[in-house]
Amino acid sequence: MIVVSYATEDGVYDKYLQRLKESCDAHGLSHDMELTPPSSRKCAVLEKPKFIRRMLRKHKDVVLWLDADAVVSNPISLPQSGWDIGLARNTKWRERRKNPTSAFAVSVRPTEAAETFLATWEHLCSYAEMCRHGDHKRLTWTREMRSGEYSELRLEQHIPNCVIRDFGREKQGFLR
Repeated sequence: MIVVSYATEDGVYDKYLQRLKESCDAHGLSHDMELTPPSSRKCAVLEKPKFIRRMLRKHKDVVLWLDADAVVSNPISLPQSGWDIGLARNTKWRERRKNPTSAFAVSVRPTEAAETFLATWEHLCSYAEMCRHGDHKRLTWTREMRSGEYSELRLEQHIPNCVIRDFGREKQGFLR
């Protein structure tokens, strides 16, 4: 398994990315993380499925995306088989009705079903005109569109208390 992420080189998220790398190193996790040129938050988050798909093709192994402002707090281990996409329940319980899952942690296995799922999510993210909807909502739509075509792993069941979302910010929460 390899942890992947990217951050804009803006003096804020690049520091978060460095902290994420250090937390992965502290728990013996392989990682592949990149800095991208500064851009708006909207543009940055909509590149997520394309990046995850590129990393999956590059590594041909289980890939775990974590947002740059996440922190790994314990070792992570995911099953090597029996699933295509690993998703986490939204840590903001008030938003679970609209977006039951959150795009801050997404894991994929190198399977055809995972590739199709990512291609659909990437396609939905390519429409910037849907401006008020970010990566989380488009992930929800992808789940609905591809329902029954892939096997989903509930990340919080396999890595409870291993990842802190938005560490040090007001929306901070453990993946439980």
